[in-house]
Amino acid sequence: MKIFDLLTSSQQTIFLSGDDTLLARHGLKVFGTGMHRDPLLSSRSHHVTRWGHCWVVLCVVFESRHFPGKRFALPVLARLYLNKKSAQKWRRVYHKKTDLMIEMLKLLDQHIAGTDKTLHFLGDSAFTAPAVLNRIPRSIEVTGRICAQARICEPPPARLAGTRGRPRKRRAKLPTPQELLQGKGLKRLTISLYEGASQRVRIAVIRGRLYNAPDRDVQVVVVEHLTGGRGVEVFYSTVVDGEPEQVLEHYSWRWPIEITFQDVKQHLGIEEPQHGWFILIA
Repeated sequence: MKIFDLLTSSQQTIFLSGDDTLLARHGLKVFGTGMHRDPLLSSRSHHVTRWGHCWVVLCVVFESRHFPGKRFALPVLARLYLNKKSAQKWRRVYHKKTDLMIEMLKLLDQHIAGTDKTLHFLGDSAFTAPAVLNRIPRSIEVTGRICAQARICEPPPARLAGTRGRPRKRRAKLPTPQELLQGKGLKRLTISLYEGASQRVRIAVIRGRLYNAPDRDVQVVVVEHLTGGRGVEVFYSTVVDGEPEQVLEHYSWRWPIEITFQDVKQHLGIEEPQHGWFILIA
């Protein structure tokens, strides 16, 4: 299947969105089931688990031709995640969710090799943490989210010819996102990213390298919400020459994958026992 036929010939960047979702199941003998965290019922202080399948899904994000500005997420690859107990029960090698996501990203990266297209991955902090970014192919651009205490450092100097010894990966430590907000004269603006919801914020921007991903330059955008209860959010992008507003806009394009998960559960009944499933385990 030509998964990129939805894109216009002039579009050079293919945006991808990845996340995991839980499909509730019943029965102890259903292959691959286990106890997984339910993100819909859980919160930061309250942890809820349910019995079912956990799928790691990678989608292509594209803009509707009939509704300009409206974006959809089309699933193109998925991997069934087995927790440690399920992997041991079914005699399978245990893989983390991030391992499955990176495997799918590499597969798509090989798929477009030799073309003029580039991939741009959009993910939440679980799939774009600095340690994960360090493993994603450099040919794939990444826009993600990190914690407010993330360590940022200066890129290393250019290595001079004839220099001996192991090259240095990190230089001086830069201010943390929280420290950047202490500065004066920060830019204030009103953003409208999530389907028209306006938010008054002030932002701080810095360019450097994440401590756990010292091989890639990133642009870090710190957002402090002046209204509401969202507090401080920190985003980054490996596209360092873009505007801060563009980084925030790109991250907002991750939201359609959540809509896709909701639609397939509510309208397609994917969690119902009558729904037929064909599971292919590589």
